[in-house]
Amino acid sequence: MDKMMDNPWFLRIMALLLAFLLFFTVKSGDEAVDSAGSGTVTEEIEDVALEVFYDDTNLMVSGLPETVDLTISGPTSIVQTTRQLKDFTLFVDLRNLTLGEHQVPIQTENLSEELRVQISPAFIDITIEERVTQEFRIDPEINERLLAEGFVLKGITAEPKTVAVTGPKSVIDAISFVKATVTGEAGLDDSFTTEAGPGSCQ
Repeated sequence: MDKMMDNPWFLRIMALLLAFLLFFTVKSGDEAVDSAGSGTVTEEIEDVALEVFYDDTNLMVSGLPETVDLTISGPTSIVQTTRQLKDFTLFVDLRNLTLGEHQVPIQTENLSEELRVQISPAFIDITIEERVTQEFRIDPEINERLLAEGFVLKGITAEPKTVAVTGPKSVIDAISFVKATVTGEAGLDDSFTTEAGPGSCQ
């Protein structure tokens, strides 16, 4: 044993082994400290308002959800701050798109680069159409079963006689007239004026 201890190669090998052991012991301790100090968590933030950028004076867009869900993963402190402050924005930018159908990605603004982000849905299918306003005649109607027994409806008129309807061109082109429905209690036996409830477009 004394001869081995006196061998310079033996001493070099032992020193090398001790150096490796010390290195991995210190590295393992550092990783444990880092993991405990900056753990990674995942949080879901539901019903985040979706902002939309487009020419809402001349165009109309269908297929847009009002809210989407956001899942963020990253350091605990950043995730918690993001969830509490909610000072980020989720949006779609349609300003450079043409009329027609498109699939567009939902984009983010003011989220830390240290976060992993998942949006549900990540893409949305939308239709961009020309915004159109057109006047239509109003056809008033009443359920004649509301009339008292022995009475008949002689006439019904609406004022104003027309209404302006604004919407996507495809929808406006499909409308020929607007109905206004008159409601009331059963047993009507005299002329009257009332405000008609919402009807339907046909």
